Amino acid sequence: MKKFALTVVAIIVVAAGGYGAWYVLQQQQNVTVVFSDGHGLKPGAEVWMSGVKIGKVKGIKITRDGVETVLNLDSNVRRQLTDKALFVINPGFENGDVPVVMVKPGAPGGIPLRKNARIRGVNSYPLWLLTEIPKKLKEFENEPQVREGMRQLEKFREKLEKKQSGQ
Repeated sequence: MKKFALTVVAIIVVAAGGYGAWYVLQQQQNVTVVFSDGHGLKPGAEVWMSGVKIGKVKGIKITRDGVETVLNLDSNVRRQLTDKALFVINPGFENGDVPVVMVKPGAPGGIPLRKNARIRGVNSYPLWLLTEIPKKLKEFENEPQVREGMRQLEKFREKLEKKQSGQ
């Protein structure tokens, strides 16, 4: 009886472990991104999109095309990305010189990234940051304090115009 109970427990443990491994493999998918420079990136570095960690760098190797970086991404995220997605290496100036890969979904209308896709990365982090300016300005414009300040300035302008036209 004791042997039977141990056998059942062993089967359950093995089955649970197998299911856990299968689940993890199903949740993460590889995407290869080719950069012209590795910027000190190392395997195990994090991959971020919209302030959320979405994967890790699985491997890096130099090829004739550049620095081939294999990213292990959450499958839900990979399915949302297209061939227009933008990948860049953030050299890590603001986080202790630890490079990470940053991802933006890119323009709409692209072809969904397939499992084990290969895509070219953006090679300039400063240029990457410039693409954020219109979005940040729009966010800033919609802040309640900024709106109130603009309303106050408009009132002030109207008073000045009345004062100048009255002289």
